[in-house]
Amino acid sequence: LMSFAIRALVLLGCIWPAFCGAKLRIFVVDSTNNDTVDSCYAEPANFGPVQLLGSFRALPLSAEPINGCANMQRPPHSLNGTAVRWAAVINRDLPGRSACYFDTKVLNAQAAGFGLAIIVNYEEALSGMDASDHGNRVQIPAAMVTESCGYLLRQYARHEERFYLTFWLAFPLDFRAYVIPFITIVSVCFLFFTSLWIAKWYRDWRQRQKNRLTRSSLKKLEQKKFDKATDPYECCAICLEDYEQGDKLRILPCNHAYHQACIDPWLLKSRSVCPVCKRRVFPRQPGSDSESSETEDAAGGGGGGGSSAAVSSDERTPLLGGSGSGAEGGSSGGGTFDAPGPSSSDAQQQQQVTVQVSVHHESAPASSRQRGGNHLV
Repeated sequence: LMSFAIRALVLLGCIWPAFCGAKLRIFVVDSTNNDTVDSCYAEPANFGPVQLLGSFRALPLSAEPINGCANMQRPPHSLNGTAVRWAAVINRDLPGRSACYFDTKVLNAQAAGFGLAIIVNYEEALSGMDASDHGNRVQIPAAMVTESCGYLLRQYARHEERFYLTFWLAFPLDFRAYVIPFITIVSVCFLFFTSLWIAKWYRDWRQRQKNRLTRSSLKKLEQKKFDKATDPYECCAICLEDYEQGDKLRILPCNHAYHQACIDPWLLKSRSVCPVCKRRVFPRQPGSDSESSETEDAAGGGGGGGSSAAVSSDERTPLLGGSGSGAEGGSSGGGTFDAPGPSSSDAQQQQQVTVQVSVHHESAPASSRQRGGNHLV
């Protein structure tokens, strides 16, 4: 990801000048020690080839004639086979005295054997150079410099190939005007997303802390050393290892025992419940968030019934309730059209009548048999 970001930034730096009107920066380098002694800006021409910046060096040489509108004098010697080219320094014609177009000046420098044409403006400003009908014949790059920059180049050209020129892209506008807002926006976005991440992490951390057991609460749990003769425990449900004589055990309120080294990390870092029966080690406080939410859910689901609103069910509620509570719930929570149930005294009388009737039916055949026997006798 980091390498991809670096490549994207490099690509952005390469294509940025194409969208914001890039200019060239000319560096004057001393060949004796390779130190940059001067620099100035240049405006590339709107015709001719697009050269890879930094791929060649150029030796400045004042053109003869100086305006470049006629056949020009050739350089002192050829530089073929090297990465160095001759750069013709040509003056731009004053307004009203235009003897030739820009492409004509560059074509004359090209015909004389120069590898680069530098047009010197007559003022301290840079402007684009357009071609006439012969722009497609230009095969060397061309650029325009200011009057002061052209003067410097001619001064360095007098030192017989000691100074050479290199060319690099430059930003014509104040780079800080773009970088500072960009960094500000990126910083604000970074702080915003970082704040969201911290808030989410803190919320999750609080939720985990609610489910975990504190060390002060852990010390309240029973701990003992295992004794094979008296203890009924056999093996630890976490590590599945049999208990050895003298092992340190942690006894939970549900009477499940574990190795102290096994159960303590579970209670402190995972959940404060028994791994086997899922019973909480310590009951929740009445004012906790989970208990209040469970109470609200139970009250909302009860509707108009009194029994469902009074009793909240969870995973610890027994499957079969007591008979007394069921009878009370049935009598108190009955609907409008429910018939009233029998009282306890009515039920006892009905049971006695049933027993008497059954006894009467059982004694009747015996007496009839006795009377039948007497009749036979």
